[in-house]
Amino acid sequence: MSKGVLLYAFNNDTTDYLSMAKWSAKRIEKYLGLPTTIISDLDEAEYGGVRVFNATKGGEKWYNASRNRAWEHSPYDQTLVLDVDYVVNSDLLGLLFDIDKPFMIHRYALDVTNRAHFVALDNFGEHQFPSTWATVMYFNRNQEGKYIFELVDMIKNNWNHYADLYKFSRRVFRNDWAFSIAMGIIGGHKEPQYYHIPWPLATVGTDVGIEQGEQDDTFVLKYITHLQQKAVVQNIRGLDLHVMNKEAMEKICAGN
Repeated sequence: MSKGVLLYAFNNDTTDYLSMAKWSAKRIEKYLGLPTTIISDLDEAEYGGVRVFNATKGGEKWYNASRNRAWEHSPYDQTLVLDVDYVVNSDLLGLLFDIDKPFMIHRYALDVTNRAHFVALDNFGEHQFPSTWATVMYFNRNQEGKYIFELVDMIKNNWNHYADLYKFSRRVFRNDWAFSIAMGIIGGHKEPQYYHIPWPLATVGTDVGIEQGEQDDTFVLKYITHLQQKAVVQNIRGLDLHVMNKEAMEKICAGN
């Protein structure tokens, strides 16, 4: 049974996502021993749609709406789908291949700086429906997994309807919410905990500087505490990280 990782990398005017994907692929091979397939055809990005991502660089175009097609894009029997700003820094994700579930996704993000930055993202819409993080997803060729992707495709094609139903802005398509709604449909419009990855998504926000440490699995975080407004330098070793600061990620990738 084949195993591998799927990355989506569509460059825009400000960010070289393809270089980040190639850097990620090397780490995936080193720490997980898995091959990587990179989807980078801009035609595919346009098919998927465009989202305006207001990050540290301002309103850059973010081509990040093609994940509903991961089922057909993946050449593997078992697949991990990762954001290219997810730093594989251990063999932790390898555990997902041994869990007998057709699909898995993160429910919660853990703020590594312990500043609770992401609590507001636990739910979405006026009804506060439980949200997931499509930063990391796992699926196999079980038909139940295929059904989830078919639902996401349907939700995406009827985005305005679901925006009205769940009471959120219809302005942009969001993978996180689409997969949450799809699993909610399967679970009878309740939170289906069955599909949750059994640990939180370790994440650092856009205001956190990050640099490569002396060792390959070591990274240095720099940020300001909320209450004391104190500068903190934090060393992280052997921990996978979702890095939302794209500028910092670019510099790390360029230096390796």
